[in-house]
Amino acid sequence: MIVDTEGHGGQEARVFDSSTILLYLGDKTGKFMVAPKDRPELLSWLFFIASGLGPFSGQAVHFQFVAPEGPDYARNRYRREAERHYKVLDDHLAGRDFIVGDSYTIADMSAWGWIDRASRVLKGEADLLAGFPNIRRWFKAIEARPAVARARAVGKDHPFKKEVDEETRARSSRRTTRRLPDPSASRDGGSPNLDGQPADAFSKSTPGQGSSKGMSTTLYARLGAIFFIIWSVFHVYVAWQIYSLALAQTGIAQGRMLQIAAYMLTIALFAIVVALWCNWRNDRLGYWLNLAVVSWADIVWVLVVVLPGYVPLARGLIPPAFWLAGALCCTLAQRDRLFYSMRSKIRSW
Repeated sequence: MIVDTEGHGGQEARVFDSSTILLYLGDKTGKFMVAPKDRPELLSWLFFIASGLGPFSGQAVHFQFVAPEGPDYARNRYRREAERHYKVLDDHLAGRDFIVGDSYTIADMSAWGWIDRASRVLKGEADLLAGFPNIRRWFKAIEARPAVARARAVGKDHPFKKEVDEETRARSSRRTTRRLPDPSASRDGGSPNLDGQPADAFSKSTPGQGSSKGMSTTLYARLGAIFFIIWSVFHVYVAWQIYSLALAQTGIAQGRMLQIAAYMLTIALFAIVVALWCNWRNDRLGYWLNLAVVSWADIVWVLVVVLPGYVPLARGLIPPAFWLAGALCCTLAQRDRLFYSMRSKIRSW
């Protein structure tokens, strides 16, 4: 924050946030600004840096250097987003010496501060900015300005902490795992997140990685997937038997039996793919797909094959039993999402 004792009308003006400070000083002094026709573009790039390049770079550094070990989702997401913003800036700088206009502006100042930390943002890159040649050229030109050397000297007489010690890690961990109280807390004390899941699912003990609730959810999801796979294997076996019988037939009868075998085989393979790809990971789409498709297939199975007496009743009810077991396990795995989704809809009504 800065305090301008000679602000508008002689009043004291307090300004915070680096982009706001740059804009305030630029407007007041008339330095490092652009012609009026270029002001919209200047503001666009200044806020692109403030709301995109800067935050994603900062989060990439945090998750690559400070965050506790865990799933790579956050680390990969923010690294890729930082690289995407680098690419946008690199494309824009093609054929340009400066970000906006034909001279050095506050947009260049703002971007330089973040690109100067590329060694942290692009962790592990042997040749920094190799994939962003226009940024590299622009950065070298800015780096050669005398004011940059003076800027780097600021704060050298202050002993900043330069290493991530145990105290820093502990504070970071507490900030990461702390949950805010919510008057609409769930039945087990966790507050729902934006997508309806309890906050516990996004704390340090993520599902399947330490919390007993997460472990039970994962167990139910995988049991459900196994039951759906067993259901599918049974139908593959039946499809093979029908196909074998069809080979002994001729004409229309053979054609119909082959169609039934192909239908059953297709449904079974579909259910296997969904079980392995979605139900195993407790994916919501997979839950509804196998719930709908497998139940429809079982209804057809019971009406066309079991009730007419083509197979013994006890044997014919085996597939529906496995479907019921799979549906029950997957529903238990999805219970929190379903509970909060239903509660949100009831409240909206």
